[in-house]
Amino acid sequence: MRRHKNPFDDDKEVDLTPLIDVVFLILIFFMVTSSFTKEKDLFNITLPKAKSAATQKVHNDATQILISKDGEYVLTNKGNQIIPKAEIGPALEALNREIPVIIRCDAEAPVQAYAYLTGVLNELEFFKHSIVIDRKQH
Repeated sequence: MRRHKNPFDDDKEVDLTPLIDVVFLILIFFMVTSSFTKEKDLFNITLPKAKSAATQKVHNDATQILISKDGEYVLTNKGNQIIPKAEIGPALEALNREIPVIIRCDAEAPVQAYAYLTGVLNELEFFKHSIVIDRKQH
């Protein structure tokens, strides 16, 4: 008696290549379309407006410091924690001075908070720092 060979006996392994391709495509899609948690969630900051605001590219590796309307500071690369005024200097000392610092200051923040921060930055020799403002609409 002759046994008939089942054609499905040879295919006992599942080819995972198409599945892996689909998983990577989905992963890439979500990485591209997702909005990462921004500093806007921590403070509701309304940026000041100016007519002569220049459009400038923001560096991805730049350190960002937020100043709330209450004069509180947040250093974004330190886990988005509120930093008291007395601790902003020591927190900045550990950072690389070659990386630019971007300051996002609320329009209603006290000028003293901004002046104190720029004084600390200059004292620590952070010479690459700028403030972010919105362009005023005519």
